[in-house]
Amino acid sequence: MDITYKQNEMKVYKIVVQLGQMLKKMPFDCDPEWQKCLSEIEQQFQTRKFRMAVVGEFNRGKSSFINVLLGKKILPEDIRAATATINRITYGETPKAYLIMKDAQKKSQEIPVEELASYVTKLTKESEKAASAIREAVVEYPTMLCYNDVDLIDTPGMNDEENMNAVTVNQLEDIDLAVVAINAQYPYSETENHFVVKLLENNNICQIIFVITHFDMIRDREKQKLMNFLRSRISDNVLKVLKNKYSPDDIIFHKYHFIFDNLHIYGVSSVSGMEALENNDMELYEESGFLQISKELPQVILSSRSINMIDNAVCLLEKIIGECHTELSRSKNDIQKMEKLRSGFIDLIRQLLGELIISAKEMVHNTLQREIQQREEAILQKFLFSLGQIEAFETESVLRAMMPTIKQEFKGTNSVYNNLKNQILHNVTERSWRVIISRFMSQLQTQLGDDPFFLRFLPTFQSQNEKILNLLQKQGADDKSSQDTYVFYWIDSPIKAILNTEVNHSVLPEFRKIIHQSLNTCTVSIERDLNTYFAGIISEIEKELNSVRDFLDEVPEANEKEDVYTSLIEELDALQKECNSLHKL
Repeated sequence: MDITYKQNEMKVYKIVVQLGQMLKKMPFDCDPEWQKCLSEIEQQFQTRKFRMAVVGEFNRGKSSFINVLLGKKILPEDIRAATATINRITYGETPKAYLIMKDAQKKSQEIPVEELASYVTKLTKESEKAASAIREAVVEYPTMLCYNDVDLIDTPGMNDEENMNAVTVNQLEDIDLAVVAINAQYPYSETENHFVVKLLENNNICQIIFVITHFDMIRDREKQKLMNFLRSRISDNVLKVLKNKYSPDDIIFHKYHFIFDNLHIYGVSSVSGMEALENNDMELYEESGFLQISKELPQVILSSRSINMIDNAVCLLEKIIGECHTELSRSKNDIQKMEKLRSGFIDLIRQLLGELIISAKEMVHNTLQREIQQREEAILQKFLFSLGQIEAFETESVLRAMMPTIKQEFKGTNSVYNNLKNQILHNVTERSWRVIISRFMSQLQTQLGDDPFFLRFLPTFQSQNEKILNLLQKQGADDKSSQDTYVFYWIDSPIKAILNTEVNHSVLPEFRKIIHQSLNTCTVSIERDLNTYFAGIISEIEKELNSVRDFLDEVPEANEKEDVYTSLIEELDALQKECNSLHKL
């Protein structure tokens, strides 16, 4: 993960450098904030800390959990709702604590670590009063968990008091990873679920893990059941809320699956964990659940850090790229109009030709299907009439009665299908195409509006449209395949069907099967050839469109300056793609 993170970090740095160079080439005055933002991104990778907050309702054992992670009782603990401020643990060689006041005019106040309870809790009226003036308490401590610029944050319990809720919610805007503490004896309430949804909705939070505290209060044989229950309950309840709030394609579901499909959940006993540390009892430490989480948590932090740092940087880069792209577009004037004219004309005619292909395919399919149904019934009736003329079920008598009808329908069906094919070709080239081209010109004139810059090209477009229409008509008239004879043939012999039918058995099912299969085979062949023919027309139209593009490229406005704009836009788009690829990671 560290290698991947470094690789992605280098990709971000490369984008920062390239974008900085591009800003110097822009044909307008760039927003000074853009360069400032690029500098902040570089600095972010060098100095920004990763903030992991332990959150949850009151009396969930958050402070006790953190103390075991630190290996010492640093934060105040109590069975009552104790924490009243944000307590941030950061790495320091020497243990010490200091208070940052809400009043920015007041200097921070250093205090002994062991006196924290007198300032950050609600255990006494005096400490509660002191806590009300403190924005956060910072504890520096030599813990390996915080060694690589990781801050561990203890928050007041939710659902304690409204002002405590506000303190915690405000803190959520600045954290990267949330550790949600849940009491094993009161597993996952509805309010806890809504709080977890809020965490998920926070763009800054990239990972959520769950710790089930007071796990020692659960019988050993029930522990795994509880873990499985909570894993399912948490995932299902969060998903239920999301489905009621967001459309199925909302990006929040990607984040949900990233976190909850492989949910990090741990059962711990802080009492046993601290006892194990004090007595150097590794067996008890493992039983407490802290051995597992102490091994896995650094990897979760590293993974989350790489994701969040990259994602935040990419968001800033995308913001600059988007604003730069907008500003570049606004400054193009006639060059922008020329690009719009070129791409708009070609895109519009391609769209309309695509519509024609769809309509042609539908016409081919629907016309042939209607015909196969009509022909099938007509042939069947004639066969049945001829069947009634058979004097005896002998080969000679059957041939005498049936062969004239078989030959007649063979010839008649071939004639019908050839005429039908020519009718379809005529309807497409002489009717549908004219409607499409007429609609195209109407839409093009609407798109051009009254701008003289655009209207001067209208005669050229009209001439090109007539050329395309004539090309289509000429292809329809010269199409050699329209003269082809589609040989309709019987898949099986109707005579054979009669002779093989036992006495007192109806030959009708066999007749219907032979007629249907024979007609269907012929219809499929015709449909395939017609669709191939219309695809060839589109290929010819593409060649004509290239000539239109060449003409527009030679217009005076399409000069070297336009190439500069186009190049800059392409470079921006390339950087955007790089950002998109990093988002997907």
